[in-house]
Parts: sequence; C-alpha cells; structure tokens
Amino acid sequence: MIPERTQRFDEVVDVVDWKAPDGHEFVYAEGSRAKRLLICPDPAPFAFLRPGYRYLLKESSHRYPEQFWVEILAYRLGCAMGVPVPPAFVAVDSRNGICAALIEWFYDEPQRYVSGGEYMKRLIKDYDYKTGRQHNFEVIALRCRVFQRQGLLPSDWSVHWARVLVLDSLMGNTDRHQDNWGVVWGRFDGRMEGRLSPAFDNGTSMAHEIRNQDLAGFTRDSKRLAAYVRRGRHHMKWRQADTQRLGHGALLARYCGTYAAARPLMLDCLSFRADAIERIVLGLKDVDVAVPLSVERAEFMLQLLAFRRERLLQELTDTL
Repeated sequence: MIPERTQRFDEVVDVVDWKAPDGHEFVYAEGSRAKRLLICPDPAPFAFLRPGYRYLLKESSHRYPEQFWVEILAYRLGCAMGVPVPPAFVAVDSRNGICAALIEWFYDEPQRYVSGGEYMKRLIKDYDYKTGRQHNFEVIALRCRVFQRQGLLPSDWSVHWARVLVLDSLMGNTDRHQDNWGVVWGRFDGRMEGRLSPAFDNGTSMAHEIRNQDLAGFTRDSKRLAAYVRRGRHHMKWRQADTQRLGHGALLARYCGTYAAARPLMLDCLSFRADAIERIVLGLKDVDVAVPLSVERAEFMLQLLAFRRERLLQELTDTL
C-alpha cells in the first residue's frame, strides 16, 4: 500500500487562476490529448496539493469525454496496489468549462528526466520512433543492468518494472510506449543516480474507447467481455525479434519466468480487497462536475477490474 493523498468528492480543484511556469500559457506538446503545465498557488487551495509545485492539466480525447477519469483511477489503484503512480486529482477550469485530470509532476528541479525513447534510439539502430515497433523489454532490461553495474540505478529496478507491468495488465494499458517511461536523474539519498519514473500516462486503459451506450453489451455477455480482454496487448514486445506483442497476462507470465522474485510481488499487488476497489471506483461517480463518471461506466470499470484480476491471478498461479 502507498499512502494516498485523498481528494474528497466535494474538493474539485478549479485551476482558473493557476499560472504557467513562465507566466504565459504553456501547452505540453507530447501525446494526443490537450495538456497544460501549471503551478499550484501558494498557499494551496487543498491539503492534498503541493504549493508552488508543477501540475499537468490533462484533458480527455474529444471522442472519449470520460477518459480523464482513468488517470485518477490509476492513481488510486496504484496506492491500493503499492505501485508508484503520480498523484492525479479531479479538476476543472471554470473559465472554459473544461474537466480534466490534474496530475502532479513526478520530478523536481534540478533533476533531469530522460525518456525511454532516448535509450531505445541509442541502443537500436534505425529505431522507428513513430510506431515503436521495436520497443521491447529485453533492451530495457539490458540498459537497466548496465546502469546498475555502474552504480547509477538501484538493484530493485526489476521490482519496479514488475509493479508497473501488473498495473498495466490489470487496467489493460496498451500505451506504455517508449515515451511513457524513463529515468529521473538527480541526487537521491545523498548520491547522484537514476530512478525509474512512476507509471504515468495511464489514460489509454480501462476500455475508455467503448461508448457508454455500448457498455451494456459487454456487461451482459461474459464471452464478449472475455474476447475483448484477450485482444488486449501491451505496447512493448518481449524481444526485439518477436513478431507480435504479448497479451497482458502472457507478458506477466514471461516476466515471472525470467525474474522469479516477481511472481510473489505481483500476486501481492493483486491481493487488494474487492470492497476497497469498489469504494475507490464508486466514490468517483459522486464528484459533481460537468463531465461526471457515469454510473454505467463506474459499474463497468468494477466488472472489468474483477474480470482481469481473476484472469491474472489464474495465469500467475497456473505457471508456478
């Protein structure tokens, strides 16, 4: 468990008066959804916010208006599972009526962040940055082992990846591409070294692309739901030479086959109480904003989490 900075249902953050770092409107260009980098006022409007700190206001895709809720759910799930995820809160901009996730920046100045894509380009000749088709875990592990031998990365890097991958698998994340992980370089515990980034950018998860009017077809038909889950693939392949990306459960099984200590850790991450997750999800629908989390989607999220969790537990125990 990671202690959660709790945002109550009546504590929606209005960023209407928040400023960009340089005093001018700053739009963060990476990714497909509109984002703005903002500074929390000092004093902060709520206790769960860090005064004077950077936050990313991240909107939904115009096609999927409830998508921003997935970022907030990912943070709360991460706390329950013991997976590092940047804090994410419900926010609005009352000037233009926008509802969005307000995501805390995951590194401080003067720390420096290097994206996974930079390492992929250095290690893989002619790396296809646009499609990320060569993105694979064996190269990531090679880079992490080199940094560890050089004393630049803690020895628990494989534990970190085990946690991130089990969260991705539970949520059905298909977008952990080369720019959705990286290394933060700075002074930690009195020495200069790197730390793997938390599991950020989680919005392409939780069947966000299924329209509300279509959700009932999945909730009533378990075979249709199972087929949807089976089709899901993680963004990264296991090896560069592989022709296909693995399904989420298969990726976890492959990981455990390589890193034996990962299996009990993953099982522990999935050992959360069902009623705790129910409180997390159903509590979100009580937040009163212009784009609420609908009852139908909240209930579908619960069903999807329960279904995926059961499948993952089965795959992790069947391969013992």
